[in-house]
Amino acid sequence: MRQWLDRLKTGLSKTSANLNVNLKRAFSLNKPRQEVLDELEEALILSDLGVECSSQIIGRLAKKNFEQTITKEIVVECVVQHICEILTPYTKTLTIPDSSSPYTILFSGINGSGKTTSLGKIAHQLRKSGKKVLIAAADTFRASAKEQLEIWAHRSESDIISGDANSDPASIAYKALVKAKQERYDVLLIDTAGRMHNKASLMAELQKISKVLQKIDNSAPNLNLLVLDATVGQTTLQQVEIFKSITNINGIVLTKLDGTSKAGVIVPIVQNFKIPIYYIGIGEEIDDLSSFSAEEFARALVI
Repeated sequence: MRQWLDRLKTGLSKTSANLNVNLKRAFSLNKPRQEVLDELEEALILSDLGVECSSQIIGRLAKKNFEQTITKEIVVECVVQHICEILTPYTKTLTIPDSSSPYTILFSGINGSGKTTSLGKIAHQLRKSGKKVLIAAADTFRASAKEQLEIWAHRSESDIISGDANSDPASIAYKALVKAKQERYDVLLIDTAGRMHNKASLMAELQKISKVLQKIDNSAPNLNLLVLDATVGQTTLQQVEIFKSITNINGIVLTKLDGTSKAGVIVPIVQNFKIPIYYIGIGEEIDDLSSFSAEEFARALVI
């Protein structure tokens, strides 16, 4: 656990460094209280915490009856506390229930978000916990997509089902769920093609996959994970909005936190859409994906 916390703090260092530089600047001169608060709000917004969250934090600080001047330490603790309060109700750990039907997880996201890699890492964790896992390679359009997933299946010691290039993704998902039920798999993980959120035909295909699965099991997919690339910052909000309007997104994986100064974007995502965060990713190795903890994240982000 300590090793992961250290890696998380290192991974979020770009965001925390930028925030601390901006906070330090706000306290660098002996300014009237309101001017300091205004500069603090700007620093928080620049860290991609969003206007709403930043305004709420400043509102909290403005109500405090300071016996002395506002200090950086007071602000940091206020930011941590407020972020925790926002994120904690939407912090979820993946739990696979005992059931006669496989627990089905559908992965979606735009090209390059880390979707296939995240699927492979989750498969690895599930296999380590003793679950029987089947992977469905329903991305039939991207060159080498099947091969990439086969590597992850091998690394995680999971089984895989796939089809020919350019075959119907919904058909593969259907066959995979049939196989998973017949052979009593605990979990079915379905990879889908990366799609830009403004491509209507690809988004319709995502809807079709869900509808086909429901012909076999009306609760499928049990979890619809949207994989987001943290490095794109506020653009992720538009992605969530479009994907959520097309399909029932009920969980988020936020990847590439180690390569961004925009990790704070997780806060406005939760505030705007009330979708649970299941995992965060801070590297490329098979164990570089962890269940989300609001307090660990908040402290690594700010301190």
